Amino acid sequence: MLAAQKVGPEGRVIGVDMTPEMIERAQANAKRVNATNVEFRHGYLEELPVDSSSVDVIISNCVINLSPDKEKVFNEAFRVLAPGGKLAVSDIVTDGELPEVVRNSLSAWAGCVAGAVEAKDYIGMMQSV
Repeated sequence: MLAAQKVGPEGRVIGVDMTPEMIERAQANAKRVNATNVEFRHGYLEELPVDSSSVDVIISNCVINLSPDKEKVFNEAFRVLAPGGKLAVSDIVTDGELPEVVRNSLSAWAGCVAGAVEAKDYIGMMQSV
């Protein structure tokens, strides 16, 4: 909803989520605040339901680390970005390898920690696209 406010009435925002429940919740929130310049699509980070070279800005907040195929996520992000487009990411990274007990912990996954990779590897994945 914040992005919808920032782009104004002439702009357009697309939200993507893999769960129908979150899409329904987002649609209800958009209706509640009368946001008419936002739409929500069911999809996955690894296969975005968005045309190539059609997006000016991608905002991702602590979800890429949950993907088992982060390289595919970055390939998709750069596929849909228009020339000169921007990728703004906030995510959890590490400065060393996570212990196996953390990587396999359900509570660490729920806390968005278990899927974190080393910062240098994360940046390398973005740069390799």
